[in-house]
Amino acid sequence: ILVTTRLNEVAEPLISALKPDLILSFSFPYRITPEVCAIPTFGSVNVHPSVLPAYRGPNPMRQFYDGAPVFGSTTHWIAPDYDTGNVLSAQSAALPDMVTQDIVPQWADMIRNTISDGLARAIDGDQGVPQDDKQAVYAAPFSEAEKWLDFSEPTHIIQRKVLGLDVCGGIARAEINGQKFKVSQADPIADCNGQAGAIIAKEQHKLVVGTGDGAVRLQVQPLAHGKSIYCPTPLEQLQG
Repeated sequence: ILVTTRLNEVAEPLISALKPDLILSFSFPYRITPEVCAIPTFGSVNVHPSVLPAYRGPNPMRQFYDGAPVFGSTTHWIAPDYDTGNVLSAQSAALPDMVTQDIVPQWADMIRNTISDGLARAIDGDQGVPQDDKQAVYAAPFSEAEKWLDFSEPTHIIQRKVLGLDVCGGIARAEINGQKFKVSQADPIADCNGQAGAIIAKEQHKLVVGTGDGAVRLQVQPLAHGKSIYCPTPLEQLQG
């Protein structure tokens, strides 16, 4: 295990000494230099958990937050610009209208499958398929305003936004009756309506709150001075 941000000064000589067959990058937030990419026998590939060229960049969780038509994973050759290299393997599935935590295992399977297939293709010398830059979408980090839920929106939008923010690092926020909460889950409630943003019922660690078209059950934790206790996200658990 090597922990460093100094790729040329520290990582390059150590990786060179290892003489690796291939470099696989996943959830690495720094640009891997051409010098490092040139070291392995078979080259250097990256795994990006979206269907490239859509949602390039540091926040592929936007595919859930935005309600993209599809979600998935891509393994591609590393290129000078982030997430722009030729595609070796990609998998996708239609994003359902109601996006819940149940989607995470399916997403994890697609990530694993593109890794396995992409690495095999890289070792076989596959050059991959060029991406269509005209179809590219940049996935910017969430702004502070985007982290806060708007209960005037429909339930399915609130639900997908909570998932996107939760997978990103548990940053979904809500202000309800003047109190601020961290929200880690949102489930629709059938045949239940209430004023948007109003509490309909209280349960242990859960609140039933009215939305623009119904109601949602929220898993909540009070925010103390704008902060809450950290818990690993599904994506971090996958990486672990």
